[in-house]
Amino acid sequence: MKILGISCGRKMGNTEILVKEALMGAEEMGAEVELVRLNDLKLKSCTGCNACVVNLFEKCGAGECVLRDDDFKFIDEKILECDGLILGSPIYEKSPNGLLKVLNDRMGPSHDIAFRTIARDNRKERGITTGKGPDERSFKPKVASLIAVGGSEWDTLALPMLNLFVLPMQMTVVDKILVNWVGLPGAIVFEADKLKKARRSGAHVAKTLMNPISEAEYIGEPGLCPMCHSKLIEVRNDNDNYPAICATCGVRGTLNVVDGKVTFDIAEKDISHSHVLLSGKFEHADELHKVSLKPNANASELPKRLEKYKSYLSYSKPTR
Repeated sequence: MKILGISCGRKMGNTEILVKEALMGAEEMGAEVELVRLNDLKLKSCTGCNACVVNLFEKCGAGECVLRDDDFKFIDEKILECDGLILGSPIYEKSPNGLLKVLNDRMGPSHDIAFRTIARDNRKERGITTGKGPDERSFKPKVASLIAVGGSEWDTLALPMLNLFVLPMQMTVVDKILVNWVGLPGAIVFEADKLKKARRSGAHVAKTLMNPISEAEYIGEPGLCPMCHSKLIEVRNDNDNYPAICATCGVRGTLNVVDGKVTFDIAEKDISHSHVLLSGKFEHADELHKVSLKPNANASELPKRLEKYKSYLSYSKPTR
């Protein structure tokens, strides 16, 4: 069993120390561990070209990114190869390291388990034997623990965005840890309870991998959402408590206050729409295929309609 640690913080910073502590816990359980520091990598930003999604849907291909000359292949291989992931990031302006968002944009659509399943199944159905299909390691069940580290309580987007990184790949999140008030370098080493919690988390990831994933137990602090344990809920209509939307997994529910306690209740009919489930991912794929990626009836007019925007203004750029 291979467990990969990804630290999105500084070298020997508080985040890295907690990720290493978790990896120590996993190693004690017999896991093979490895650590990658995301800031060591050169990653280009996603351009939104949709080539990966079109390749999966239309060509039943591997969904590979068309961007080259960076370290994406390196980190992609590490994530595909692992069985478990310890993902940690410092919190900057209420959210994780920006480079993780860059990686998330690159991996989210191309590594979506529903998109890859559709490509694999269509490839088989059409009898396609040439070229590459989705990497089979994409379908291997994986487990993840998420660690967010901040200097104060400006943290509301941190764990949800860490969760969004593993969500498309269908990783089962078994723990979430939020550590605050450790703004100074190395301060975490004086927080014995936090170090213990991180080590327990890594050990739990390894322990979970020793049994069927269906038996996975979530040991983190419970959130409002019963599907993904998120505390971040969006109220869509100010005059109605339904639908409220879980900002992480997208499930619809009803916000209530019962005996002074806030609850987020999900009806049976809405459960299947959660993006932590394959059913919710397939629904999203179907929407893309039938709406966003469906050519407009007037597509032949596109070049002409774009002309006025091509000629409007020139780009301001720095002098090199």
